[in-house]
Amino acid sequence: MKKIAIVGLGVSGSYLSSRLKDDYYVVGFERVREDKFDYSICAWGTCKNIMKDFAKKAGLNFEDYILHNGKEMQVDLNGKSIWIKLKGLCTYEKHKLIVDMINAHEVHFNADLRRNSNFEGFDLIIDSTSFSRAILPPLKEDLFIPCLEYRVKFKERPFDDFYIKPFSGLSGYFWYFPLGGKEAHVGAGDYYKRHIEELKRFMNNYGGEILRVIGRPIRILPPSRCLPIYSGKIVGVGEAVGSVYPLLGEGIIPSLQCSDI
Repeated sequence: MKKIAIVGLGVSGSYLSSRLKDDYYVVGFERVREDKFDYSICAWGTCKNIMKDFAKKAGLNFEDYILHNGKEMQVDLNGKSIWIKLKGLCTYEKHKLIVDMINAHEVHFNADLRRNSNFEGFDLIIDSTSFSRAILPPLKEDLFIPCLEYRVKFKERPFDDFYIKPFSGLSGYFWYFPLGGKEAHVGAGDYYKRHIEELKRFMNNYGGEILRVIGRPIRILPPSRCLPIYSGKIVGVGEAVGSVYPLLGEGIIPSLQCSDI
């Protein structure tokens, strides 16, 4: 049986482990501890109508992970709001879904991804390390947006549904995504780095207890600008090879589609 190393157990890596395990000897590698991995920048918003099919392929029911079903999104355009009816947009317990999708013959957390000896004897090495692109050769040039996100518990929710506020010039946006109950992901990303001030302004206005802080950039290069996407027996998937919608910063569904390919 051929051996496959999946390096990085986020969205792409965990999904691939469940899809490949029956036909190959699959070994997963993750650089952080098991209790810390995949707390990445992500508002956990996605389309349930598409995600249910991916979850089914992994032997799971996506409905079991949904936290909030969206009905209407408020878009704040320089103080003037428009409302968009929603059909299928939801937030879900992303971390739990990823944990449940991990299905490999071996899994190594807290692994040193810089040690080439870890990957000797594998027929294929999959780089699913998102922005870090830890195994593939480095990019000649990169393009990314810095982001900061809080998981917040409010006494009273400032919004009952999805809310976004684009920055002028469409260089990024602020987001408020409900997570069920009185919790939400509140964050922002902006090419011109106005996101931190906007996030501070929101928290000063509405308060709330910050439960978790996550900050890292999101790559917005398309796959054609993320070459090479493979090198020898190494092949990349997900954000490592540009599977993120540049205008939205959304990479969950594109990364799963990339993994299926």
